[in-house]
Amino acid sequence: MSRTSLVRGCIVGFGSLLVLGTPAWAQPHDAAGAEAMYRRGKEAARAGDWATACSQFAESQRLEPAPGTLLNLADCEERRGQLARAWEHFLQAETALPRGDSRVAFARGRSKALEPRVPRLTVRLAGALPAKVRVRRDEHDLGDAALGVPLPVDPGHHVVVALAEGRKETRVSVLVAEGESREVTVVLALDAQDPSPPRDVRSVPGRTEGPPRGSETGSGQGRSTLGYALLGVGAVGLAAGTVTGLMALLRAGTVKDTCGPDYDRCDGASVDAARQGKTFATVSTVSFALGAVAAGVGVYFLLTPAEKRPRAGLHLQHVQITAVGASLSGAF
Repeated sequence: MSRTSLVRGCIVGFGSLLVLGTPAWAQPHDAAGAEAMYRRGKEAARAGDWATACSQFAESQRLEPAPGTLLNLADCEERRGQLARAWEHFLQAETALPRGDSRVAFARGRSKALEPRVPRLTVRLAGALPAKVRVRRDEHDLGDAALGVPLPVDPGHHVVVALAEGRKETRVSVLVAEGESREVTVVLALDAQDPSPPRDVRSVPGRTEGPPRGSETGSGQGRSTLGYALLGVGAVGLAAGTVTGLMALLRAGTVKDTCGPDYDRCDGASVDAARQGKTFATVSTVSFALGAVAAGVGVYFLLTPAEKRPRAGLHLQHVQITAVGASLSGAF
Protein backbone atom coordinates (compact mmCIF):
# COMPACT_ATOMS: atom_id res chain seq x y z
CA MET A 1 0.00 0.00 0.00
CA SER A 2 1.42 3.40 -0.99
CA ARG A 3 1.80 6.27 1.46
CA THR A 4 -0.89 8.23 -0.39
CA SER A 5 -3.34 5.37 -0.05
CA LEU A 6 -2.44 4.98 3.61
CA VAL A 7 -3.03 8.68 4.30
CA ARG A 8 -6.29 8.61 2.35
CA GLY A 9 -7.48 5.56 4.29
CA CYS A 10 -6.65 7.20 7.61
CA ILE A 11 -8.56 10.34 6.66
CA VAL A 12 -11.59 8.36 5.52
CA GLY A 13 -11.56 6.22 8.65
CA PHE A 14 -11.13 9.15 10.99
CA GLY A 15 -13.83 11.12 9.19
CA SER A 16 -16.20 8.19 9.42
CA LEU A 17 -15.69 8.01 13.15
CA LEU A 18 -16.43 11.72 13.42
CA VAL A 19 -19.54 11.57 11.27
CA LEU A 20 -21.01 8.19 12.19
CA GLY A 21 -19.32 6.73 15.20
CA THR A 22 -19.42 9.49 17.80
CA PRO A 23 -21.40 8.48 20.89
CA ALA A 24 -24.80 10.08 21.27
CA TRP A 25 -23.83 11.92 24.44
CA ALA A 26 -21.00 13.70 22.59
CA GLN A 27 -23.23 15.01 19.78
CA PRO A 28 -24.65 18.52 20.18
CA HIS A 29 -27.83 17.47 18.31
CA ASP A 30 -29.14 20.99 17.85
CA ALA A 31 -31.08 20.28 14.68
CA ALA A 32 -32.84 23.65 14.64
CA GLY A 33 -29.62 25.58 15.11
CA ALA A 34 -27.87 23.45 12.48
CA GLU A 35 -30.64 24.16 9.98
CA ALA A 36 -30.42 27.88 10.65
CA MET A 37 -26.66 27.90 10.18
CA TYR A 38 -27.00 25.84 7.00
CA ARG A 39 -29.47 28.31 5.47
CA ARG A 40 -27.27 31.27 6.37
CA GLY A 41 -24.37 29.45 4.75
CA LYS A 42 -26.35 28.93 1.53
CA GLU A 43 -27.30 32.62 1.43
CA ALA A 44 -23.69 33.68 1.91
CA ALA A 45 -22.57 31.25 -0.82
CA ARG A 46 -25.10 32.69 -3.29
CA ALA A 47 -23.74 36.17 -2.48
CA GLY A 48 -20.16 34.98 -3.04
CA ASP A 49 -19.20 35.55 0.61
CA TRP A 50 -17.27 32.30 0.94
CA ALA A 51 -15.65 33.13 4.26
CA THR A 52 -19.03 33.55 5.92
CA ALA A 53 -20.44 30.56 4.09
CA CYS A 54 -17.65 28.28 5.29
CA SER A 55 -18.00 29.39 8.90
CA GLN A 56 -21.80 28.83 8.81
CA PHE A 57 -21.51 25.38 7.21
CA ALA A 58 -18.83 24.38 9.72
CA GLU A 59 -21.01 25.45 12.65
CA SER A 60 -24.02 23.64 11.19
CA GLN A 61 -21.94 20.47 10.84
CA ARG A 62 -20.80 20.80 14.45
CA LEU A 63 -24.36 21.16 15.74
CA GLU A 64 -25.81 18.38 13.61
CA PRO A 65 -23.41 16.35 11.40
CA ALA A 66 -24.84 15.61 7.95
CA PRO A 67 -23.27 14.47 4.65
CA GLY A 68 -25.06 17.21 2.71
CA THR A 69 -23.60 19.88 4.97
CA LEU A 70 -20.15 18.34 4.51
CA LEU A 71 -20.50 18.54 0.73
CA ASN A 72 -21.38 22.24 0.93
CA LEU A 73 -18.55 22.88 3.36
CA ALA A 74 -16.05 21.08 1.12
CA ASP A 75 -17.17 23.03 -1.95
CA CYS A 76 -16.85 26.27 0.00
CA GLU A 77 -13.36 25.39 1.26
CA GLU A 78 -12.16 24.50 -2.24
CA ARG A 79 -13.30 27.89 -3.50
CA ARG A 80 -11.31 29.54 -0.69
CA GLY A 81 -8.15 27.60 -1.58
CA GLN A 82 -8.32 25.35 1.50
CA LEU A 83 -7.62 22.30 -0.63
CA ALA A 84 -6.58 19.84 2.06
CA ARG A 85 -9.68 20.54 4.14
CA ALA A 86 -11.95 20.33 1.10
CA TRP A 87 -10.40 17.01 0.03
CA GLU A 88 -10.79 15.60 3.54
CA HIS A 89 -14.46 16.64 3.74
CA PHE A 90 -15.31 15.25 0.30
CA LEU A 91 -13.82 11.91 1.41
CA GLN A 92 -15.79 12.00 4.66
CA ALA A 93 -19.02 12.84 2.84
CA GLU A 94 -18.46 9.98 0.39
CA THR A 95 -18.09 7.55 3.30
CA ALA A 96 -21.03 8.96 5.27
CA LEU A 97 -23.52 8.89 2.40
CA PRO A 98 -25.66 5.75 2.11
CA ARG A 99 -25.03 3.33 -0.75
CA GLY A 100 -27.00 4.14 -3.82
CA ASP A 101 -27.14 7.86 -3.03
CA SER A 102 -26.47 9.84 -6.18
CA ARG A 103 -24.22 12.17 -4.24
CA VAL A 104 -21.64 9.40 -3.62
CA ALA A 105 -20.36 9.63 -7.19
CA PHE A 106 -20.30 13.43 -6.96
CA ALA A 107 -18.23 13.38 -3.75
CA ARG A 108 -15.86 10.73 -5.16
CA GLY A 109 -15.33 12.69 -8.36
CA ARG A 110 -14.58 15.91 -6.49
CA SER A 111 -12.11 14.22 -4.12
CA LYS A 112 -10.24 12.55 -7.00
CA ALA A 113 -10.03 15.84 -8.89
CA LEU A 114 -8.69 17.59 -5.80
CA GLU A 115 -6.14 14.99 -4.75
CA PRO A 116 -3.29 15.96 -7.14
CA ARG A 117 -3.75 19.63 -6.25
CA VAL A 118 -3.34 19.10 -2.51
CA PRO A 119 0.19 19.98 -1.28
CA ARG A 120 2.10 17.57 0.95
CA LEU A 121 4.43 18.57 3.77
CA THR A 122 6.86 16.14 5.40
CA VAL A 123 8.23 17.06 8.84
CA ARG A 124 11.41 15.47 10.17
CA LEU A 125 13.42 15.95 13.35
CA ALA A 126 17.19 16.24 13.55
CA GLY A 127 19.75 16.92 16.23
CA ALA A 128 20.33 15.29 19.59
CA LEU A 129 16.77 14.20 20.45
CA PRO A 130 15.63 14.10 24.09
CA ALA A 131 13.27 11.46 25.40
CA LYS A 132 10.08 13.46 24.90
CA VAL A 133 9.57 15.84 22.01
CA ARG A 134 6.33 17.56 21.04
CA VAL A 135 5.95 18.61 17.41
CA ARG A 136 3.14 20.85 16.24
CA ARG A 137 2.28 21.97 12.71
CA ASP A 138 0.09 25.05 12.92
CA GLU A 139 -2.69 23.99 15.32
CA HIS A 140 -2.17 20.24 14.84
CA ASP A 141 0.02 18.05 17.06
CA LEU A 142 2.10 15.52 15.12
CA GLY A 143 2.74 12.15 16.73
CA ASP A 144 5.79 9.99 16.10
CA ALA A 145 3.97 8.07 13.36
CA ALA A 146 3.26 11.32 11.46
CA LEU A 147 6.93 12.37 11.31
CA GLY A 148 8.56 11.57 7.98
CA VAL A 149 5.17 11.10 6.28
CA PRO A 150 3.97 13.47 3.52
CA LEU A 151 0.76 14.83 5.03
CA PRO A 152 -1.79 16.92 3.09
CA VAL A 153 -1.86 20.62 3.94
CA ASP A 154 -3.54 23.70 2.55
CA PRO A 155 -1.42 25.89 0.24
CA GLY A 156 0.31 28.77 2.00
CA HIS A 157 2.54 29.39 5.01
CA HIS A 158 2.86 26.79 7.74
CA VAL A 159 4.75 26.94 11.02
CA VAL A 160 6.31 23.84 12.57
CA VAL A 161 7.16 24.06 16.27
CA ALA A 162 9.28 21.58 18.24
CA LEU A 163 9.12 21.59 22.04
CA ALA A 164 11.16 19.56 24.52
CA GLU A 165 11.79 19.86 28.23
CA GLY A 166 14.91 21.88 28.95
CA ARG A 167 15.19 23.04 25.33
CA LYS A 168 14.39 26.29 23.62
CA GLU A 169 11.33 26.33 21.39
CA THR A 170 12.29 25.81 17.76
CA ARG A 171 10.14 27.31 14.99
CA VAL A 172 10.42 26.73 11.25
CA SER A 173 8.24 28.54 8.69
CA VAL A 174 7.67 26.99 5.27
CA LEU A 175 5.69 28.08 2.20
CA VAL A 176 3.95 25.30 0.25
CA ALA A 177 2.35 25.89 -3.14
CA GLU A 178 -0.60 24.06 -4.71
CA GLY A 179 0.36 20.52 -5.80
CA GLU A 180 3.84 20.86 -4.27
CA SER A 181 5.59 18.37 -1.98
CA ARG A 182 7.97 19.90 0.54
CA GLU A 183 10.11 18.57 3.37
CA VAL A 184 11.17 20.51 6.43
CA THR A 185 13.76 19.29 8.92
CA VAL A 186 13.54 20.79 12.39
CA VAL A 187 16.85 20.88 14.26
CA LEU A 188 16.09 21.03 17.95
CA ALA A 189 17.55 23.98 19.81
CA LEU A 190 20.29 23.44 22.36
CA ASP A 191 19.70 23.18 26.08
CA ALA A 192 18.30 26.44 27.39
CA GLN A 193 20.88 26.42 30.21
CA ASP A 194 23.83 25.41 28.03
CA PRO A 195 24.44 27.52 24.91
CA SER A 196 27.40 25.40 23.80
CA PRO A 197 26.88 23.14 20.75
CA PRO A 198 26.81 19.35 21.12
CA ARG A 199 30.12 17.59 20.75
CA ASP A 200 28.74 15.08 18.27
CA VAL A 201 28.93 17.16 15.13
CA ARG A 202 26.86 14.62 13.18
CA SER A 203 23.81 15.49 15.26
CA VAL A 204 23.69 19.01 13.81
CA PRO A 205 24.04 18.99 9.99
CA GLY A 206 26.56 21.38 8.53
CA ARG A 207 28.55 21.97 11.73
CA THR A 208 32.32 21.42 11.71
CA GLU A 209 34.87 21.42 14.49
CA GLY A 210 37.68 23.95 14.81
CA PRO A 211 37.80 27.75 14.92
CA PRO A 212 35.33 29.72 12.82
CA ARG A 213 36.33 30.35 9.27
CA GLY A 214 38.11 33.64 8.87
CA SER A 215 39.05 33.96 12.56
CA GLU A 216 42.71 34.37 11.65
CA THR A 217 42.29 36.87 8.86
CA GLY A 218 43.19 39.95 10.88
CA SER A 219 46.88 39.95 9.90
CA GLY A 220 45.97 39.18 6.28
CA GLN A 221 43.59 42.11 6.16
CA GLY A 222 46.27 44.35 7.67
CA ARG A 223 48.76 43.27 5.06
CA SER A 224 46.24 43.85 2.28
CA THR A 225 45.66 47.36 3.61
CA LEU A 226 49.40 47.94 3.65
CA GLY A 227 49.61 46.68 0.07
CA TYR A 228 47.03 49.20 -1.11
CA ALA A 229 48.77 51.96 0.84
CA LEU A 230 52.08 51.15 -0.82
CA LEU A 231 50.42 51.16 -4.22
CA GLY A 232 49.12 54.64 -3.41
CA VAL A 233 52.60 55.81 -2.39
CA GLY A 234 53.99 54.31 -5.57
CA ALA A 235 51.42 56.10 -7.69
CA VAL A 236 52.25 59.41 -6.00
CA GLY A 237 55.96 58.83 -6.55
CA LEU A 238 55.54 58.01 -10.23
CA ALA A 239 53.28 61.01 -10.72
CA ALA A 240 55.77 63.29 -8.97
CA GLY A 241 58.59 61.87 -11.09
CA THR A 242 56.62 62.55 -14.25
CA VAL A 243 55.78 66.14 -13.26
CA THR A 244 59.28 67.05 -12.12
CA GLY A 245 60.74 65.40 -15.21
CA LEU A 246 58.60 67.60 -17.43
CA MET A 247 59.63 70.67 -15.42
CA ALA A 248 63.31 69.71 -15.88
CA LEU A 249 62.75 69.47 -19.61
CA LEU A 250 61.07 72.87 -19.65
CA ARG A 251 63.99 74.42 -17.76
CA ALA A 252 66.44 72.83 -20.20
CA GLY A 253 64.48 74.32 -23.10
CA THR A 254 64.60 77.75 -21.45
CA VAL A 255 68.38 77.54 -21.01
CA LYS A 256 68.87 76.52 -24.63
CA ASP A 257 66.66 79.34 -25.91
CA THR A 258 68.37 82.07 -23.87
CA CYS A 259 71.96 80.85 -24.04
CA GLY A 260 71.99 79.94 -27.71
CA PRO A 261 73.27 76.77 -29.32
CA ASP A 262 76.85 77.43 -28.10
CA TYR A 263 75.75 78.62 -24.63
CA ASP A 264 77.60 81.93 -25.16
CA ARG A 265 74.70 84.28 -24.34
CA CYS A 266 73.75 82.99 -20.87
CA ASP A 267 72.57 85.48 -18.26
CA GLY A 268 71.52 85.22 -14.64
CA ALA A 269 68.06 83.92 -15.51
CA SER A 270 69.59 81.19 -17.64
CA VAL A 271 71.85 80.11 -14.80
CA ASP A 272 68.90 79.93 -12.41
CA ALA A 273 66.91 77.93 -14.97
CA ALA A 274 69.79 75.52 -15.40
CA ARG A 275 70.12 75.09 -11.60
CA GLN A 276 66.37 74.47 -11.23
CA GLY A 277 66.39 72.02 -14.14
CA LYS A 278 69.11 70.00 -12.47
CA THR A 279 67.17 69.95 -9.19
CA PHE A 280 63.97 68.86 -10.96
CA ALA A 281 65.85 66.13 -12.79
CA THR A 282 67.21 64.78 -9.48
CA VAL A 283 63.79 64.86 -7.85
CA SER A 284 62.29 63.12 -10.87
CA THR A 285 64.83 60.30 -10.69
CA VAL A 286 64.37 59.81 -6.95
CA SER A 287 60.56 59.96 -7.25
CA PHE A 288 60.51 57.38 -10.00
CA ALA A 289 62.76 55.10 -7.95
CA LEU A 290 60.73 55.43 -4.76
CA GLY A 291 57.45 55.05 -6.64
CA ALA A 292 58.63 51.91 -8.39
CA VAL A 293 59.86 50.35 -5.14
CA ALA A 294 56.66 51.19 -3.23
CA ALA A 295 54.42 49.93 -6.02
CA GLY A 296 56.42 46.71 -6.33
CA VAL A 297 56.22 45.98 -2.62
CA GLY A 298 52.49 46.79 -2.63
CA VAL A 299 51.84 44.36 -5.48
CA TYR A 300 53.83 41.70 -3.61
CA PHE A 301 51.71 42.08 -0.48
CA LEU A 302 48.48 41.93 -2.47
CA LEU A 303 49.35 38.94 -4.65
CA THR A 304 51.29 36.76 -2.21
CA PRO A 305 49.19 34.50 0.08
CA ALA A 306 49.40 35.43 3.75
CA GLU A 307 50.98 32.12 4.76
CA LYS A 308 53.83 32.63 2.26
CA ARG A 309 54.65 36.20 3.26
CA PRO A 310 57.58 36.88 5.58
CA ARG A 311 56.62 37.61 9.18
CA ALA A 312 58.45 40.95 9.05
CA GLY A 313 56.29 43.97 8.49
CA LEU A 314 56.78 47.29 6.78
CA HIS A 315 55.90 50.41 8.72
CA LEU A 316 55.96 53.72 6.87
CA GLN A 317 56.63 56.67 9.11
CA HIS A 318 57.17 59.55 6.71
CA VAL A 319 56.86 60.10 2.98
CA GLN A 320 57.65 63.51 1.52
CA ILE A 321 58.15 64.58 -2.06
CA THR A 322 58.86 68.26 -2.79
CA ALA A 323 60.25 70.31 -5.60
CA VAL A 324 63.75 70.11 -4.12
CA GLY A 325 63.90 66.58 -2.83
CA ALA A 326 62.17 63.45 -1.70
CA SER A 327 62.39 61.32 1.42
CA LEU A 328 60.86 58.06 2.73
CA SER A 329 61.51 56.71 6.18
CA GLY A 330 60.24 53.57 7.91
CA ALA A 331 61.17 50.17 9.22
CA PHE A 332 60.93 46.61 7.98
